[in-house]
Amino acid sequence: STKVSVRAGDKTAVHDEACRGETRGRGRTVVTLRAMSIQCDPGSGVMNLANAISAVRIALTPLVAWAVLESHAVLAMAGLAFVIASDLLDGFVARRRRQATAFGTLLDHTADALFVTVLAGTGAHLGLLPGALAPLIALAFLQYVFDSRIVGERTLRPSRLGRINGIAYYIAVAAMSVTHVLVPDVAPARTAVMGGGWLLVAATTASIAERMWHLVHAVRGS
Repeated sequence: STKVSVRAGDKTAVHDEACRGETRGRGRTVVTLRAMSIQCDPGSGVMNLANAISAVRIALTPLVAWAVLESHAVLAMAGLAFVIASDLLDGFVARRRRQATAFGTLLDHTADALFVTVLAGTGAHLGLLPGALAPLIALAFLQYVFDSRIVGERTLRPSRLGRINGIAYYIAVAAMSVTHVLVPDVAPARTAVMGGGWLLVAATTASIAERMWHLVHAVRGS
C-alpha cells in the first residue's frame, strides 16, 4: 500500500492509505502542511490492542465486584491484579505501537472510572467505604470529560489533583477488597479503609470545585 508522510513543523506522521481506503500505486508521497499533526496506523483505529485491553477491563468490572461481594479470594485478587496491570499496560501498548488516539484515551479513562466507581459502591454496600464516594467519582469523571470539551480541548484535560485522586481510588478499592476478602474481622483495617475513603470524599469534592473554578474562568476568558 502507498505510504504518505505528512509533516507539520518538526513532526512527521505516516499514513497508510489502505486505512483510508485509497490506493495510488507504489511509491511515497510527501505532503507538507503548516499546522497539522496526524498519526494514522493500521492499528490506530477503534479496534486495536490497546483499546482491547481497556475493553477487557470494563468487561471484568462486574466479575471482580461479584467476587469481592462473595469473598471469593482467588478470583477477587486475580481480577484486581489483572485490572491494575491492564491499566498500566494499555497506555504502554498505545505508545509503543503508536496506537494513541482520542478515543483510546477516553476508553481508558472510562474503564478506570467505571471500575473504581463500581468497586467503591461495592465497598459502601459492605460498610467499608463512604456511600458518597462512588457517586462523587462518577460526577468527577463526567465533569472531567465535559469540561475538557467545553474549553475546546481535543483530548481530555487532566488536573494534578485529579491524577492523584485517580491513583488513590485504585488504592482505596484495592484496600477495601483485600480487607473484606482476607481480613474481614480486623477492625483497625476496616477503620483505616473507611478513613481513607472519607479523605477521598474530601479530595474528590475539592477536585470538582477546582475544575469548576477553572472552567468558569476559561469560559469568561473566551
